[in-house]
Parts: sequence; structure tokens; C-alpha cells
Amino acid sequence: YTMADLVYNWNDGVKSVEVSPDVSLAEFYVVGYRQRRVLEVLTSGNYSRLCADILFSRSMGYYIIQVYVPSSLIVVMSWVSFYLDRASAPARVGLGVTTVLT
Repeated sequence: YTMADLVYNWNDGVKSVEVSPDVSLAEFYVVGYRQRRVLEVLTSGNYSRLCADILFSRSMGYYIIQVYVPSSLIVVMSWVSFYLDRASAPARVGLGVTTVLT
């Protein structure tokens, strides 16, 4: 519906959108939020919209533990094959396959 038929408004003004302090994610912190009313002008008419934006900050601790440390351990484990004897091909192949499949 166009604005001639329907106009959206926030019921409680700036208090319409609130973020609970209990909300948490492992990867992100909730930094803030904002709400706004938008007038969208299109060729078919003017439309009223309500928008709520939530701002997040990336948690570095999560990525260090979940991404960087395992990747570093796989790389270090692949270096072990350089210290194995050239004649021990099964050990080198097993170690190489383990690092690729991990």
C-alpha cells in the first residue's frame, strides 16, 4: 500500500526497539541499535517503511580459538613431514593426508 493508504509509525517512539542485555552471540557483541522511519519513493508511489538496525562488533577471542589456532596447528603439523626420513614414505603420506583432511 502507498502512503495514501497506509503510514507506519513506531508505537512507543524511541522506546519501540530495545535490545535485551541477555542477548549474546559467540562471534559478536551487540554494540548498539537504532530505529528509523523511512519514506521510500518509487515510480509506483511513495511507501512508508520501518527500519531497525542492530550494530555488532566482532569478537576476536572467538576467531582466535576457532580459526587461527587450529589453522596454525595444522600448518605446524605439516612441517613435521620435513623432519621425517625420506625412506619412511608411509609416515609422510599418512601425515600429509591427515593435514589435508583435518
